Amino acid sequence: MSLKHWIISSLILLGSLSIKAQSYILNQNHTFNKQWQSVLYFEPNNTHFGSSLPSMDFASKKRVDSIKLARVGVKERKTWFGRKLLVEPFVRVDTGEFYMEINPAVNGKFGKDLNDETDETLYTNTRGVFLQGHLTDKISFYSSFYENQSFFPQYMDSVIRSYAVVPGEGRYKSFKNGGFDYAMASGVVQIQPTKWLGAAIGHDRLNYRHGYRSLFLSDHLMNYPFMKLKTSLLEGIVSYETVVTWFQESRRTPDVGPAEDVLIRKNGNFHYLSFKPSQHFELGVFEGSIFKTWDDSTGKEVFNYGIVNPLPFYNYTMAEDSPGIYGIIGAQFSTYFLQSTQVYGQIATDENGGSGFQLGVSYNDEGLFTLGVEYNKTNELYRASNGNDGLPEEYRYADYQHFNQPLGNAWGGDTEELIARLQFQYKRFLIRTQINYSTDNDNEKRILRGDIGYILNPSYNAHFYIGGLLHSQYNTQWLSFGFKTALRSNYLDF
Repeated sequence: MSLKHWIISSLILLGSLSIKAQSYILNQNHTFNKQWQSVLYFEPNNTHFGSSLPSMDFASKKRVDSIKLARVGVKERKTWFGRKLLVEPFVRVDTGEFYMEINPAVNGKFGKDLNDETDETLYTNTRGVFLQGHLTDKISFYSSFYENQSFFPQYMDSVIRSYAVVPGEGRYKSFKNGGFDYAMASGVVQIQPTKWLGAAIGHDRLNYRHGYRSLFLSDHLMNYPFMKLKTSLLEGIVSYETVVTWFQESRRTPDVGPAEDVLIRKNGNFHYLSFKPSQHFELGVFEGSIFKTWDDSTGKEVFNYGIVNPLPFYNYTMAEDSPGIYGIIGAQFSTYFLQSTQVYGQIATDENGGSGFQLGVSYNDEGLFTLGVEYNKTNELYRASNGNDGLPEEYRYADYQHFNQPLGNAWGGDTEELIARLQFQYKRFLIRTQINYSTDNDNEKRILRGDIGYILNPSYNAHFYIGGLLHSQYNTQWLSFGFKTALRSNYLDF
């Protein structure tokens, strides 16, 4: 049976079963979701936040929505325009069996780098749409499309041209003189046929974390295709998921004909086993493997059946003896005190002796006040990623990267970083600030950014903002203002 037929058959089988609870996939905006994590963590039917695709029971979504509206002091709006502008999703369809929200995905951002002698206007013009919902009580979904044109400050310009992609967005075309034209599309369908079994298929970015960074798999990347199967036992105390992904190199295969040569592909296989004996504590074990699928010597793609292996830790043992496989394992934990203070962390190691460590603490007061401090340190982790550090050449296409970006820590495998974050909301007014201090090969980076916002519509995070970013390595002083609907994470700390 071909892979395509296997996928279709699996989805038909899962869809034929029944379920008694509606699921809602969270949008992937870390800043706004962190406000509500302490609320959702204790809801009885949430999906563990440490897993790859966080979701929640539909009743939990309605509870969070009501808190959001109460927090901004929403008053009853009698007109359609007033409700859509200040209170409700832009389009909402709710028949009980079918629910869908459609919201604009926009970002109009303008600014200047005060230390840029060219005095160029920096801006981002994003137009798009974001929809999500559920179909009956079996299927949840979301989809989005963003079209963008941007002029970035010099530090982001350097990162983009180095990676050959806009981080977290996609490949780009030149726009005017020095700008970037890029698009991003995503879509996920999640099926929960029984209380203990679920599956998802889509094109997006996944992550395993409780904090801001992830040593395992992070969402600072551009999108990629994936399939996921998850099972849960003992009323959710034990859960396990296995994920297959398709990543790409920025290098193309040798010329094979008149058509454009394809980008070299590689596969990822990820396993995550979670143990949550109480609402206050969760422990997870992670395994990630990257499989080389292209061979320069033969000029052919190869297939390793470990790509679809559903059992944990077997691939990691195989990676120790095969330069065509890169393996990483690790563990993470999260514990809550008084339902508001979270302590979390990660440890990781790879087959080549690299290591990583994370420890963080955060305080969340149901969206009113959020404070967090996080420390990350990696030592030669992901070191198979460049193929030029004395490791066999075969590692070249089994590196822990997607389009030149590390799958884990955004700053790579030899760095030390301290992050402090603060967010405060008073009615519709929002204040956010973040400090990053890191060292990388004896180079220091200090990034300070903050903004003041006014929330127009809390249902899809529509807000005006004015803010700034200071980057010590590039002597950047970036001031900006704009309006956006924050429905996905965008990282600027590179």
